[in-house]
Amino acid sequence: MRRILLRLYLFVFVLAILGWIILSSIEFFNGTGSNFPLWMETWPPISRVVFLAATTNIYYFFIALGLFIEFLRPRIQFGRFNGRMLSALGVIMIANALIVGWNNELFFGNSFGLIDTVIYGLGFGILFLFSIPQRTVGLSLILWTRFIEVGGFFIGYFLTPALLNMWPRGYTLGHFTQGPAFMFTNYFFWTDYITAIGSLIGVIILLRKFKFSRFWITSFLIGSIIVGHFIARYIISNF
Repeated sequence: MRRILLRLYLFVFVLAILGWIILSSIEFFNGTGSNFPLWMETWPPISRVVFLAATTNIYYFFIALGLFIEFLRPRIQFGRFNGRMLSALGVIMIANALIVGWNNELFFGNSFGLIDTVIYGLGFGILFLFSIPQRTVGLSLILWTRFIEVGGFFIGYFLTPALLNMWPRGYTLGHFTQGPAFMFTNYFFWTDYITAIGSLIGVIILLRKFKFSRFWITSFLIGSIIVGHFIARYIISNF
């Protein structure tokens, strides 16, 4: 019974990610939605979708792949927690995801309320509450992908230019375009921040538990932040 529940959790997590990929691709194809950048308005619709798949959505593909690998032979266990820190992160991320899902009317049938804050908040929040006695290929792929995604995409690409007040309006999510003063008083920023930073901390804890070296963890984090930041600078200065 427990193995069935674990596989159900993994299966739903994969389905939610695939749902996000489909919905975000539709928005980029149509040139609509809050995530669509205005500098892509003149691009052919299919080019927008390909660009999305090759950049932001590629992380989702790899995490879904890792979840599927784990689904085939799950090593996650019920009954024992990974530790107080991970348990606290899990509870906070789940609560945050439920609030965002409610406010975005996801639980009232609005499919476009299925956003990454909800998917990753629930998915990683539940994962942090489970016991993970050993590392596997699937879990390693999930953890490293999320680690690089938060470092390169959230911190490097979105956050650091926003802290420097570099993003013009229409180039990225609204709460990142109006400067730090607005950003740190905005509901949407804090919900994104809780999911991103909470999952980053949890992933680092698990990577260390699985004996990955501090050198590689630190190197990949710094490297991904630098790469993400310079990609953002290139987009800001050229479009």
